[in-house]
Amino acid sequence: MICFVIYLFCSTFTSGKKYLTMEYFDITFRFNDKANSLDNRNGISIDVLANFLKSLYDVTKGVSDGKIVLSEIRGNCYAAVLTSPNITTIDYVQTLHKHIANANFGNLKSKEKEYVQDLMKILRDNLTLNVYNNDKSYYTTIEQTEIPVPFPYFFETDSLDGVVTRIGGRNINTKNTILISTYSGEIEINNAQDNKLKKFYKNGVLEFYITKKINKETGKVEKTVLDDFVALPIPDISFTEGVNSIRERHGEYFSKIDLEDYE
Repeated sequence: MICFVIYLFCSTFTSGKKYLTMEYFDITFRFNDKANSLDNRNGISIDVLANFLKSLYDVTKGVSDGKIVLSEIRGNCYAAVLTSPNITTIDYVQTLHKHIANANFGNLKSKEKEYVQDLMKILRDNLTLNVYNNDKSYYTTIEQTEIPVPFPYFFETDSLDGVVTRIGGRNINTKNTILISTYSGEIEINNAQDNKLKKFYKNGVLEFYITKKINKETGKVEKTVLDDFVALPIPDISFTEGVNSIRERHGEYFSKIDLEDYE
């Protein structure tokens, strides 16, 4: 049996005639296999223990101003005793491991997810982890769990018609993009599309087929890519008349365009 104990003890010290008592809190990390066969001679490697303690330190660093120190390794079962005077830190550790035990990974911060990954690497060796405090009023068991791969984006296709109002990258090192009259953002294009679109700059109405990369959390379009385009029949009218015709169909996008810039 391998026990990792975060041990917080009570100490009393004297300052003149006043006695001040500082309370410490403890929590136990006990690794074991399904056969309960781990002991001081059949345990995990010291480098695994070191990596676990380092990962635990990293995830708790900055939670509060109370530090955690390794005060003792005791017993016949790898009992790593860590000491801290701050209950906020211990509450955080308990809450975090409850989320891990329940596979609630969605709202974890990046450093917490890193800790989970480190922990799951240890548990892959057919191990489990029990986490509990002194009186076991807090007790949770963590088993090896596959962490779902997050998909922070989704993709949406669309089609729209409009006039090319800008073509080319912002500078020589950026990707080629276009702006069109009926879309508010830049649209990425490849070199072949760049060459084909040049003759359509402010010249005729095109139908564009685009794919938008959208952030799930914010709903913001992170990137738009041009899939294809086709030229629509060009009526025998001026550019301004063409813009006015499209404005009637697409309203708000064209309301921001000053036609005097194109005459």
